[in-house]
Amino acid sequence: MSDATGATAGKLLDGLLAQFEDPGEIDLIRASKVTTVDQLHSLIKSTQTGSSTLVLATFVDPTLVGWAKSFCEEAGIRFIDVMSPLLDDFSSFFEDTALGLPGRANTARLDERKVSNLVSKEFLGMVEAVKWGQKHVSGLNPQGWGEADIVLIGPSRVDKGAVALELARRGVKAASLNISPYDPVPAEVFTLKPHQVGLITMDERRILKLRESREVDMQRRNLRMLLEPDYASPERVRKDLELMFQLKQDHPNWPDAVDATYKAIPETASMLMDQVRKGKKAEAK
Repeated sequence: MSDATGATAGKLLDGLLAQFEDPGEIDLIRASKVTTVDQLHSLIKSTQTGSSTLVLATFVDPTLVGWAKSFCEEAGIRFIDVMSPLLDDFSSFFEDTALGLPGRANTARLDERKVSNLVSKEFLGMVEAVKWGQKHVSGLNPQGWGEADIVLIGPSRVDKGAVALELARRGVKAASLNISPYDPVPAEVFTLKPHQVGLITMDERRILKLRESREVDMQRRNLRMLLEPDYASPERVRKDLELMFQLKQDHPNWPDAVDATYKAIPETASMLMDQVRKGKKAEAK
C-alpha cells in the first residue's frame, strides 16, 4: 500500500524476496494513491484476513499509518510500516520535520548534500541509550532513573516498551513502568523532574483487546500463570487507567498523557521527545 505510486514498496519487496530461496507462491496486490481513511478501511476490509496476509506500507502521512496499523490489527493482518521509522530517524538527524507529502520525489544526489562522517556522536549516543534502556525496562533499576531523559508510565500494553526502544534509537535514555494495583509506584517516580515523566494511554477498549490477544498467546506458550487473573478484564483495565490519571491529578505539573490509540510508534515517540524539549526549556526559565 502507498499514498503515491507504490514503486518504493515494490522495489523493496523484490529485494526482500530475493533473500529467500523458496518463499512459495505469492499473490501480490498493489494499492496505490491511498490517501484517505475511507479508502484504507475499504481496502483492509476487502483483504483476506489472517496470518497468511501481510501489508507492506510506504505511507508518509503519520495519520494514515496509525489508522492502517489499527485496521490491520483488528483484522489479524501483519502490518509493516516502512517509512515512519526512517523519516523519524532522518528528522532527528537533520533536526527538521518531514513534510509528509506523498509522491514528493527528491532526486538530489547524496554527495550534493555533503552527507559524510555517518559514524558520529549521534550513533554512539544511540548505542549507549539502547544499552541503558535494556537495564531499565518494566520498572527495573529505578534507582538509575535520575539519569533518564524520560520515564514512560502507563498501563500494560500501551506500547511503552516499543516507544522506549524507538526513543533509544534516537539517543534518548528511556525507562518504562507499568501501572498496576498489585505493584506500588516506586518512590523514585516522585523525585523525577516534570520533563522526565512521559504518560502514555490508549482507549480502554483498545487496551482490553491487546491484553486479550496477549493472554491467548501466553496460554498457547503455557505462560498464562505469569499474568494476574484479572489482567484481561474490563474492570482491571479501567482500574489501571484510573491509577495513572490519579497520579497525573496528584502531580499537575507533569505533562498530559499522550494518547497512542491510533498513533504509530515513531509518532508517539516524536510527541514525547517534543514534550521533553519543551519541558526543559520551561524549567530553564
